[in-house]
Amino acid sequence: MHLFNFAKNCNEGLYTFLDIERPAMTVQDPLAGFEKELYTYRLSQSISLAEYLLKDLAKFILIKASPYTRQMFTASSPRLSKWHYRLSANDFDGAGIDTGFHTASDIETDQSLLSRVDTLLSLKDFPEDSFGDKLSQLSVFGLFENRWNDLREIVQREQPPALHDFLRQGELFIHIIVSKTEGFFHAMLIKTKENIENSIQEFQNVIASDN
Repeated sequence: MHLFNFAKNCNEGLYTFLDIERPAMTVQDPLAGFEKELYTYRLSQSISLAEYLLKDLAKFILIKASPYTRQMFTASSPRLSKWHYRLSANDFDGAGIDTGFHTASDIETDQSLLSRVDTLLSLKDFPEDSFGDKLSQLSVFGLFENRWNDLREIVQREQPPALHDFLRQGELFIHIIVSKTEGFFHAMLIKTKENIENSIQEFQNVIASDN
């Protein structure tokens, strides 16, 4: 199992945990399918860690809006978000530059969909283009049960969501990046008002995290 190596920081009342990994191999034998295997493994482990940390919370995701994701989340009454999260983790813009929420454009391919999910593990079966092109990106809110309306409101405001004001004690925000293109890195960002270092370590001590 991949062992995450998070750097911890605390600012504006929020603990920030950031893991960045340069993909071990950028040139693969296309006949072996090893590149696809590595991508799937990293995405699976990132989603498994997020599910583990949010196991006692209601889970809401910001994911690339597409005909597929719209169809998959129809039953949960998804909403388009005016905002999506950006974390630079590449050779071009810098590794670990957290630029927060940015305005989603009116272009259909750049819109984000907000939806509730019962379990993040179901996302492992989504086609990889559901999460993006050069990168697979996914933002997750782990909130208390009665916070759906609060979340819908902040992603529709004209001002970008302020996580240090929005998150309550015990809630989390997670942003996942998985590289699919040379020059881009894998990354995982966690923000919370609690020091969850022990919970992260507990997950990494689990031999089979999906069980």
